[in-house]
Amino acid sequence: MSAPQCVYVLSDIDGFKYKLVMDGDVQLLTTAKVKRYMHNATGLSPQHQQLSFNGREMQEGECGSDVGLTDGAVLRLRHVNAIHQVSPSSNSKNINTSNKLANRSLSLSTTGFQGGQNIMKPVSSTSLPVSTSIPALSPSHSSSTNNRHDDRNVRGDNVESVPVVARNRGRLTESVCRDLELENSRLRERLLETERQLANACSDWQLQEEVTQLRATVGRLREEQRGAEQAAAAQWRAKEEELVRELDRLREERRRLRREHSFFEEEQRALVRGLEAQLRAQRKELVEQEALLQQQQQQEQEELNKQRVTKYTVAEMVQRSLTQLARELNIDSLKLDDNDTCVVPLDDGLNMLITLDTATERVFMYATIANTLPSCNEQRLQLYELLLEGALLGREMAGGGVGVCTQNNLIIMDICVDVAHADEYALASVARPFMASVKHWVNMVKSSFSQEC
Repeated sequence: MSAPQCVYVLSDIDGFKYKLVMDGDVQLLTTAKVKRYMHNATGLSPQHQQLSFNGREMQEGECGSDVGLTDGAVLRLRHVNAIHQVSPSSNSKNINTSNKLANRSLSLSTTGFQGGQNIMKPVSSTSLPVSTSIPALSPSHSSSTNNRHDDRNVRGDNVESVPVVARNRGRLTESVCRDLELENSRLRERLLETERQLANACSDWQLQEEVTQLRATVGRLREEQRGAEQAAAAQWRAKEEELVRELDRLREERRRLRREHSFFEEEQRALVRGLEAQLRAQRKELVEQEALLQQQQQQEQEELNKQRVTKYTVAEMVQRSLTQLARELNIDSLKLDDNDTCVVPLDDGLNMLITLDTATERVFMYATIANTLPSCNEQRLQLYELLLEGALLGREMAGGGVGVCTQNNLIIMDICVDVAHADEYALASVARPFMASVKHWVNMVKSSFSQEC
């Protein structure tokens, strides 16, 4: 449900301000409805009411949207004279109506809107001093009166003149009533004019009082504003001085930090330059030491080689290697025969041969893992593939290799040791792994032969 809206009506008749509250939109409020409400409040008929908003007169049949009414708008009510044709039969009715209007307008209790509250403020019912003198009769009227008295004197003498006198009386009464009605109308207008002047005077006095109060309030507010401005200015000056001092302190702190930062950067640069110089010197020294060490190692290696060559011959190195091999295998001492070959017995009737190749100064250690080859080409191919896969990088042959002699149908595993550039323990170190690998491949070859083509 929408909030109620209101419209104020400032009356120039009694000087009061009326408040019309409605639940709907004020733009739907019609002129006839406002006049009807004001007629109930002031007793002034709608024909004598003139409503205006922002200097524009509201015509009959218009509504609030036509004149731009909004919530809280102020309308102005004025009294206007309406011209009516008065008939003789309605004289008494008009006189009674005018008297009721005058009395009601003087004794009406109205609701004033003062200070945002509705206050029932009755208006004084004391009637204004109005001149009610009856106008002087016209000469025709006085003559007709004299004639009436004369007729009374001669009534007994002339009976036939009675109808004429009656007609003259009716005319005289009608003339007097007409004159009284005109005078009553003039008095009513004067009364309304006096009421309007009184209302305007009251409204002017109220407006003057409000203006005086508003001027006093404005003066007080200006004084408060000047005091507030002075206090704010003083507070701002104090704050400004404090901010200036704080700004000076921050600037001095920034300059000090900049000096410290510059000094620290110079120290760091000097330290970095010193460390770089030391690093370059140490690098140069390390390079020189490394070159010197390499040269010394090379000289020592050359001297060691010379000592080996001069100290032992190849035959002596092979003999010393065989001695260490016999110790490793816990067998009798081994010696080379005239063919520079010696036999090392193994388990299961296997023998391992050691031969010196004087041309290359190398010792070959080999053993026969098969003395026949498969007659089936497919089986022989499978055997070759198995041997080549095992000899790949010497992974499954203790670092050695494998070969096939087709003339004698032999498969031989071998390993080589360069005794000229190795010590006397080199041959012994590879003997046991090689012997284990020979036994393994002997079994592998036998299992391959057992498969039929």
